[in-house]
Amino acid sequence: MDNVPITAGTGTDIATDDVSGVQFQKVKIDVGADGVSAPLSTTNPVPVALPAATVTTLTPPAAITGFATSAKQLADGHNVVVSSGAITETNSGSIKTAVEAIDNCISGNEAQVDIVAALPTGTNVIGAVKKDVINYTAIRKYYTNAGAVTDGIVWSPAAGKKWVITDIIINTSAAATVTLEEDLAGGDSPFMKLELAANGGVSTNFQTPLMSTEDDADLIITTSAGNIYVTVSGYEID
Repeated sequence: MDNVPITAGTGTDIATDDVSGVQFQKVKIDVGADGVSAPLSTTNPVPVALPAATVTTLTPPAAITGFATSAKQLADGHNVVVSSGAITETNSGSIKTAVEAIDNCISGNEAQVDIVAALPTGTNVIGAVKKDVINYTAIRKYYTNAGAVTDGIVWSPAAGKKWVITDIIINTSAAATVTLEEDLAGGDSPFMKLELAANGGVSTNFQTPLMSTEDDADLIITTSAGNIYVTVSGYEID
């Protein structure tokens, strides 16, 4: 800190700071009111006036309406029971109406989930997909012949019926050509031909059953040699 003498009649010193040969005068901050001296210090800081606080009162939103209640359920059977977040249906119906219910939900309409009624005991076919048939009577045919045979009848369906093969087992005692045919009104129509080794055979289940193309057409077999043994499973349709 450097003092610079000022001669004003009588000498007076002022406080300065020498910065690269230039004297910067030092000045103290006084925060006193008019006519009062109050030098700035840690115990006398710069007074700061904050704006008056504004209190805003928040108004809660109006009650939300529109939730499902028992009073709002429909009277036509499309009733929805709301319990612990689960939706159940008071009716029973079909899978089709369950799909329609999902579509109604997506469209913003009422929800209806129909439950398929219990299947009756002992009369149901589950897992088997048959052509034009849901419930059917299984039929098993067994045919055997000693030596070669021509047009042996394996299966003669009931009047006005067609045979449908789901499973077949064939065995021959000698190497032979085996041909399965439909005995149609217009003549025999082969649909399967096998070259089998001696004491060989074939056993298969058809993913798509084999069906005769004409009512009352016998299932026939022709072999070239050896004894033949055939087991056929399936059913008959109109």
